[in-house]
Amino acid sequence: MEIADIKEICLTGSRTYYNYLAAKPNGGVDEVDISKIEQINHETFKVEVTRKLFDVDSVCFSYNGKIRKTFTTEDIQIKVYDNNKRTVVVKVSKAVQEYISSLNHREWKLIIDLKFLVQRVIDWYEQNGNYLKLNSNLNNKFAFDESVIFDEHKFKPSKEQHNALKMIFSKPVSYVWGAPGTGKTRFVLSYSILSYIKKKEKVLVLAPTNVALEQVLSGVLEMTDKSGLDRKQIIRLGFPSQEFVNEYGEICEIQGLEKELKRVNDQIKILSSILGIENDKETELKDQISKINQIIDKRTKADTSKDLLKDLESKSSESLNTIKRTENQISILDKEENHLIEKKNSIVGKVFRFLSKQVDYDKELERISTKKVDLKDQLDKQKTTSEYFTTQVRELKIDIQKLNIEISDDLELLEEIGLVEGTLNSDLNNALANLKSQLSKEIEDNQIYKSLSKDYENFSKPQLSLLLKQFQVERKRLEDYSLDSRIENALVIGSTIDTYLHRFKEKRPDFAHIFLDEAGYASVIKAMTIFNTNSPVTFLGDHKQLPPVCEVSKSDIQKNEKYREILTWDQSAIFIIDFWNSQNINSALNIYLNQTTPSKQNLPTSSLTESFRFGPNLASVLDHYVYEEGFKSKKPEDTEIIICNVANPQSSRGRGRLNEAEAITIQKLVDQNFKDSDSVAVLAPYRDQIKELNKRLPEFKDENKILTVHKSQGREWDTVIYSVCDIGNGRSPWFTDSTNTLSNGLNNVNTAVSRAKKRLIICCNKNEWLNRNDQLIKGLLDAATREINFDSSQFTFTSTNRNNAPSTNSGSYDNSTITTGTSNISKIKGKDYVAQKVDEEWESKTLYWSKLEKSGYIYSKKKDAWWKKK
Repeated sequence: MEIADIKEICLTGSRTYYNYLAAKPNGGVDEVDISKIEQINHETFKVEVTRKLFDVDSVCFSYNGKIRKTFTTEDIQIKVYDNNKRTVVVKVSKAVQEYISSLNHREWKLIIDLKFLVQRVIDWYEQNGNYLKLNSNLNNKFAFDESVIFDEHKFKPSKEQHNALKMIFSKPVSYVWGAPGTGKTRFVLSYSILSYIKKKEKVLVLAPTNVALEQVLSGVLEMTDKSGLDRKQIIRLGFPSQEFVNEYGEICEIQGLEKELKRVNDQIKILSSILGIENDKETELKDQISKINQIIDKRTKADTSKDLLKDLESKSSESLNTIKRTENQISILDKEENHLIEKKNSIVGKVFRFLSKQVDYDKELERISTKKVDLKDQLDKQKTTSEYFTTQVRELKIDIQKLNIEISDDLELLEEIGLVEGTLNSDLNNALANLKSQLSKEIEDNQIYKSLSKDYENFSKPQLSLLLKQFQVERKRLEDYSLDSRIENALVIGSTIDTYLHRFKEKRPDFAHIFLDEAGYASVIKAMTIFNTNSPVTFLGDHKQLPPVCEVSKSDIQKNEKYREILTWDQSAIFIIDFWNSQNINSALNIYLNQTTPSKQNLPTSSLTESFRFGPNLASVLDHYVYEEGFKSKKPEDTEIIICNVANPQSSRGRGRLNEAEAITIQKLVDQNFKDSDSVAVLAPYRDQIKELNKRLPEFKDENKILTVHKSQGREWDTVIYSVCDIGNGRSPWFTDSTNTLSNGLNNVNTAVSRAKKRLIICCNKNEWLNRNDQLIKGLLDAATREINFDSSQFTFTSTNRNNAPSTNSGSYDNSTITTGTSNISKIKGKDYVAQKVDEEWESKTLYWSKLEKSGYIYSKKKDAWWKKK
């Protein structure tokens, strides 16, 4: 196909897939409640979630407080995820701080939204789709360097591994196939990387999930450490697990820099303590304490001024009232004086004086005049006093306003740097107490640092001062050291493919080689984003494992024409060259539906067929049913395969894909033999079964040890318990049918099997599978090293449709204990229940769902099964 056609198919498929997810209940969004938020510093918070997360690449955060908003990783960056403690440590932007600083966990939810990752892919193709290119010309810079191989015999690559190394350095695009335990990572990938490192060339290591990335990097780091490579030359982008940070924190993009800064700061503190210099942190803390004390002093002064203002305003008000009273008195006297003058000068007044006792108007007027003079003198004094109070109030208000502005500015500055969380006095006092505690610890630590000064006993003071200056310069360099700089200086960059296509959407470094591990689990559409430069590309993986996770089923893509382009999300990256060479979408669809192995003509392939994990018994089964290239074991002893044989009664069938008898059996098995801290997982092909197992084993659920086979991809445990479910649940096999290409049944079962490093426990009704010679499960049953039989007639089932169920709840079953530390199973009590009589034949294909009478068959109520007489 042409580049334009590929771009259009990828964009159409992504947009259709996005709309499909959006149309699902809850819009394809899975919400996880947050139970607690703790503040570490002004920009770092620890968030505790209510359940474990499968992966954190598609995580964002929803806020429903003052506003409703979703924050992506641009604003809330995950620093580390602790799967065991269910905590996520995040670094937030300033835009988020005002909302999260209240620490109200009820306002927040963690969102797992697949659409978020789909939109990233859409964005990438819109911007870069025209620049896709398939490397067909030889573009390898040099051949594999044999000198990087270690001398010890156990580190010598096999002939197959050596051939794979030669191919990688001689082909523009290549595929190293190998089942788990064939040395893909430890020998092929690691030696390839060491060869490039020796030439000072940069390589990119990608994986489809965080779990897969950390697993491959752990294997690579074992070899790079052995070679003496400084871990500073390696960087892991994205969101590491707590376990990975604990082991390899220095290579993580955030933690690595923080760890190096701490080392330099420790050296600065040691040298400062020797030289008697107050270290920067101590100075900073004292300065911060001084600033808070200044604010507290200003607030105290402002509060005192407010009290004084209140008193002055009261006195000013009283002064004004006194003036009014005096003015009223003068006004009354004026009226009285005017009245007497009028009366004195009137004719009536003269007659009145003649006829009656004479009134001394002059004397009365003199009295009023004297009183008025006194009142006016008082009024002048009162006005002077009032003006004084008014001036005092005005000036005090200005002083208080200035203080408040200063306090507000100071608080704003302290809030910006995260020193205080609020503006109340209690907030300031809390911050002050915290700083004083830090200062006390800092001073105490200085004594410790001083005690560590023995390494510098022979240094002179000028030498110590010079060394201190060098460390201070190094600290400044590290503080200014951007992620771009780290990427530029690193020789090995590790990332999930989702992080890669987002981070390097605009620009990416020049890589001498790109490796995609677990390529079978990566999708064509994401792997295509690697092909926009001339870098050689190598896929590593096993196309007989599960394909990528896609919410649209293969059968829906086959039946519904509008879903055709979504095949790019469901098809394994291993088929990318076949897809590229297809004439159109229809021919690509034909390959997707019918081809189970990539064309070696299009994709140079090197096969690793020798397993150092699987024993001869399991290897021979996989060789027969799975790997047409051939497959053999390099181990002398067989893999421990245990069959837990149990029949699900007919009355408990027909409940979707649930097989309750198997769930009860696994519950009893786990309760007797395992702790949730053991390296063990319970896998099942269907969600119905997972839901039932989660109810019965809540501790295992909390530890994320009950998974669908799809979610187990890329992970490994010492012991894997696999619940087959099918046939016994009343349904024909689907994900367990190794002949069904639509369900990828072969890949599903093979993935479940290969998750086990030491022991595989298969729970099913053995008799229902014994005559299915074309099925991988039949081969596994034949290769079993031990069988434990459970009598389901003694189980208590939750189904309401149990017409023929026994009433007892004795719990009688083969009570066997599995010793988790060894490969042996010891029998404690009870006899094995033999499910098949010698003279009877189990007719599972035609009769396991029916109780109808049939000539030649007898129905056993106890065993809930039909038997045919021989």
